[in-house]
Amino acid sequence: MRLSNAGLASMALLLSGVADATRAGAYVFGCLWLPQQPNDPFTVSWTAGGSEDSCMVKSGVSTKKTASEQGLNCASIGWVEADESYSFPCGCKCRESRWNLSYKTANGVSYSGDTTVQWKTGPYNTEVILRGQSPGTHICPSESRCSKTSFEWSHERDARVYVVFEPLSSGASVFTMQDEDLELDQLDL
Repeated sequence: MRLSNAGLASMALLLSGVADATRAGAYVFGCLWLPQQPNDPFTVSWTAGGSEDSCMVKSGVSTKKTASEQGLNCASIGWVEADESYSFPCGCKCRESRWNLSYKTANGVSYSGDTTVQWKTGPYNTEVILRGQSPGTHICPSESRCSKTSFEWSHERDARVYVVFEPLSSGASVFTMQDEDLELDQLDL
């Protein structure tokens, strides 16, 4: 079967329309869960995206937020979207979409964590899956503390994704500066 130039152009439009209809996107929030209110507020710096991102159209924005409350302290990362486009021989349709999110804190409190989020898109649903996450990290469909490491949603609704880090969970790396005046010779090394 031989296609005319008009037929090829129509097929290209059809394929690009299918690719656009299946793009995976969501409003993403980075959250730090604290079991108690901190004595002093501290700054959380969120880094959206990274050099290891793959097949992403939008990676959100890096931002800073003050953590001062018991429970969830969330910052809006913005719109994050996987690239499901088709290009010869198959483009991002045939590769894994990966997006990175990390955080670190300041103001006398030292917590940090990171994760990679894999985005899987089908014709009707999108699934997000945590990969290589820091201990105590979960991904939730609402602003809550959950125990999920993946979830999916229908393309019929605007999705919200909450990546929740729990720096005080078992196995997490934590360092606090409580005694700033402590001399080195007072330490039992």
